[in-house]
Amino acid sequence: MFQLPKPVWILSTGRFLSEIGTGFTVFYGPIVFVNQIGLTATDVGVAVGAASIVGIFARILSGSLCDSRWGAKRTLLLSGLISTIGSFLLAMTHDFPSLLLGQVFAGAGLGFYWPASEATIAATARFDQHRDAYTLARFADNLGLGVGVIAGSALVSIDRAYQVLFAIDGISYLMFTIIAAIALPYIARIRHDDTAEHPVRRWFKALGDRVLLVYLAINVAFTVYVSQVQATLPLYLNNIVTTVSGVSFPTEAIGALFTGHIILCAVLQIPVSRALKSLDHVRALSVSALVWCVGFVSLWGLSVLHVTPLVIGIAGLTLFAIAIVAYTPSASAFVALLAPNELRGIYLSLNSLCWAVGYTIGPPLGGMAIDAGANFAINYWLILAGSSLVMLVVLYLLGRLVWRSQQRQQPLTPATPATQSNPNSSNSPDHVAK
Repeated sequence: MFQLPKPVWILSTGRFLSEIGTGFTVFYGPIVFVNQIGLTATDVGVAVGAASIVGIFARILSGSLCDSRWGAKRTLLLSGLISTIGSFLLAMTHDFPSLLLGQVFAGAGLGFYWPASEATIAATARFDQHRDAYTLARFADNLGLGVGVIAGSALVSIDRAYQVLFAIDGISYLMFTIIAAIALPYIARIRHDDTAEHPVRRWFKALGDRVLLVYLAINVAFTVYVSQVQATLPLYLNNIVTTVSGVSFPTEAIGALFTGHIILCAVLQIPVSRALKSLDHVRALSVSALVWCVGFVSLWGLSVLHVTPLVIGIAGLTLFAIAIVAYTPSASAFVALLAPNELRGIYLSLNSLCWAVGYTIGPPLGGMAIDAGANFAINYWLILAGSSLVMLVVLYLLGRLVWRSQQRQQPLTPATPATQSNPNSSNSPDHVAK
């Protein structure tokens, strides 16, 4: 881990600071908008939905910008500036139009951020370092988010705390932007003619990769699972398990439980990644799918036994933490491995879009399961467990596709650390320039 290139450490430090600010607002933003400003829950939902839609288009544009002469670093700086503006606009929110404007900026900033951040790591680390590099970045994300959530809980009860919360969020984005501008290298291309092709044709070229398409379907399923943890499980513990078990579970306890889950993800990120390092990316994703299956079955079984909400929550969130930290670094590293140099941003943009799609599908599914009554809600976890077994079969097929693709590739001479190219690309690699 300590042998990772300097830019990876710099970017991870910036991501840590940025996620501290996010942690201040991620759980408490909707609460203060409704309870302190006086907006309706519908107003907040519409604004968040608008941010998600804008974020989808921003992700698409981000991928194209990263693969153009504009480059990943400038796209990353653009995301930081837009996110900073969004946070300060939200700090000044007093009605629905100002909330909507702030959320649109926030959604756009987040959309530009993820493909650019992932592409920067892919370009500055060797292929054999990608899993460690993405592990370090995810560790920084989870640690910063945990610190922010804990600190935010101390401020949320203060009158007009939303101004402080979003101002801190804006400052954290600004610090991230300054660090990236000063310390990160510019990712320049040796062959600028690689960027001359029309952007739409480049997207169609990426979507013609069969291996990538199979992976994208798998990745959407993974993100649906992650959305169940954040959107469905809190309601399930509060509305279903308390009814079935007859044991009350206050909202504050649920908040503490999910804060612990975030911290556990940070603690487990590096050890789990190291334990899976001997496996290729597809097998590591298969381990994650298996743990998801065990977690879903555990939720179902413990609910059938009418176990208390605390025990069900601890068991489920512990297993899901393992599944998430096994999934995230391998997923990003696998896409970086698949991507030709000239399409890296688009490939990673498609990877990021899976999260948008998964979070569009997952929460409504979970909500309908809970609204259908206790029996269906309990059995819903068993349905998800069955889907994860299907995922294991698809992952096996993906592994076979990857193996056949590798068999068709000609052996290449190993590249130097600064210029190692993707074995799937016949084009010249990127180089790093200050």
